[in-house]
Amino acid sequence: MNKKSDFRLTTVRDVTRVWALLIVLLTQPVFAERHALLVGIGNYPESMLDLDGPEHDLNALEPILIDTWQFKRSNIQVLRDSQATKEEILKALVRLKERSKPGDQLFFYFSGHGTSAGDDNIQLPLPDMTAGLLPYDVKLNLSKPEIISSLIVGRTDLRPLFQDIDQSGRELLVMIDACYSGNAVRSFSSATGKPPSRFVRLDASVDTLLPESDQIQTRAIATAASEQAYPYENVFFISASGEYEEAADISGPFLQKFPTIDGKPHGAFSDAMLRALSGKAGYLDTDNNAVISHLEIKQGIQEWLSGKFPQTPQHLPPIEEDVRNLASRGVFGYKTLPGTIVKAKQGVQPNTEQGTLAMNSEETTAVALPQVVEEARLKLSIDPNDAQLATIRAQFNARQDIVLTSIYPDLQVVAEVGGVIALRNGANDLIIRFPVSMGDEVVHRIEQEVRLHQFFLALRKQKAFEMSLDVAGKQNNGPHLEGEFVQFSVRSGRNAWIVLLDIDREGGINILFPAFNHEQRLQPRSLVLQTPEIEIVPPFGTDRIIALGFSERPIGLLSWLGELTPRISPRTDRLNEFLEMIAQYRDGLSLQELDFITAQNPS
Repeated sequence: MNKKSDFRLTTVRDVTRVWALLIVLLTQPVFAERHALLVGIGNYPESMLDLDGPEHDLNALEPILIDTWQFKRSNIQVLRDSQATKEEILKALVRLKERSKPGDQLFFYFSGHGTSAGDDNIQLPLPDMTAGLLPYDVKLNLSKPEIISSLIVGRTDLRPLFQDIDQSGRELLVMIDACYSGNAVRSFSSATGKPPSRFVRLDASVDTLLPESDQIQTRAIATAASEQAYPYENVFFISASGEYEEAADISGPFLQKFPTIDGKPHGAFSDAMLRALSGKAGYLDTDNNAVISHLEIKQGIQEWLSGKFPQTPQHLPPIEEDVRNLASRGVFGYKTLPGTIVKAKQGVQPNTEQGTLAMNSEETTAVALPQVVEEARLKLSIDPNDAQLATIRAQFNARQDIVLTSIYPDLQVVAEVGGVIALRNGANDLIIRFPVSMGDEVVHRIEQEVRLHQFFLALRKQKAFEMSLDVAGKQNNGPHLEGEFVQFSVRSGRNAWIVLLDIDREGGINILFPAFNHEQRLQPRSLVLQTPEIEIVPPFGTDRIIALGFSERPIGLLSWLGELTPRISPRTDRLNEFLEMIAQYRDGLSLQELDFITAQNPS
């Protein structure tokens, strides 16, 4: 009797355990997989549209997805050139959803040409704040309505498909490296050794293609944040450049000056993306939580391109609209880093504050991502054959903290027409001009750039947590014109005290935030800090905006800020004191930066 009762009790307990296990299993997501659609069009029927990069973009990307990010080869569809018609691309996007299931991670990548409503050369009546991708079978020599019907238009063609994916329980990452044949405000110049621009323009009056140069292709896409609410909950976009910016396609003779990840032609954005996804763009896990987020990948791409090419990668949603914190989600759904990449940053332990766990045990078998030690020396380009620059160049020949090179320079010294010496960044953006008679001032400004480069590079290499910095509203990198008012948006991955600095064209530091005592407050994690409006005033050129986040209250720094004038001159000891004060808090500090271009209003 007792034995029977014991047996029955044990059986009930066992059954209860079985049902409990089944309930747990049924409430957990089914094993998540990753699926990708990769599209590259370099050989269009209209040869003037041809690009060298897309073929090699696809060839390099697919093995990275398989070997590093554990995509199954059978889950990757690739459309090349003639395969990538409008009909086939849209069908493939439908199949991307059909061959996946809720909980899966989806990836859509496009490398080719594009246009937008902001293209003043053709002025297509596209919907506002949208873009069009050019499929292989685009019809260009027709009426504007017929041209539009042959494009893949973001709002009318892609949005319904993306919303269907978004509402189905899948997550989608979109990366676009496309050519916007539009109204770019910055361009490469062969006079400075940069590949010259090539706009393929659609001229409505003669219905022909008018190339401005045949030496290099440029690629860009207008991706300003929509004034409407962001329509997706599980879709994150990263695109090659800002509104009205060019983006480069590195090909031909320019590979020697602008070497790519594998020595083959690539879009500049795609080259940076390949570096980031393969771990060759520096250490990306800036908050050391063992997760590489969407934002960290985008920032890794942006940091590689910054100062090298005249383009600023954009992401949607912008940080002030990212209510679901899509930017902080792991790339391709990873909750921990693939492989042993976390071990590559010596002396840093993963920050497990967020309680992240691996999606599945297979993720620990991925190949470890190699790390690249950043170059501490400033890369300076000065033409050795220009007699006007000989004296300046001689002063930097034997410097240990400077390397004279024309390959991916941080700073260029250029003799211009009219007895002027210009300092430009690697992307050819003007920083400041001096009369040729002021050679000593040029040297002093270069010295200042070396100093700031080394200081902020050291901080950048040991970020304590994730941060984002954008121009509020539009993700438009300029130029911002005299009289305009702008705001900056800052978001921190940890509760932090925020300080926003502007390094102006003369090397002085302007304190943008906090400007008043009441602004000196702890900023809650993941909430967006939006600065007061700031007016664009002279002097004009390229400034560097730096957001600093301190995990502990920088008491000395904040009290010191109240004693300072808004600008710290580069010629005073106070600049040294200010930098030394920041360095005292470096262990719990993070930073993010962006180039900010201003210009005189032509009107």
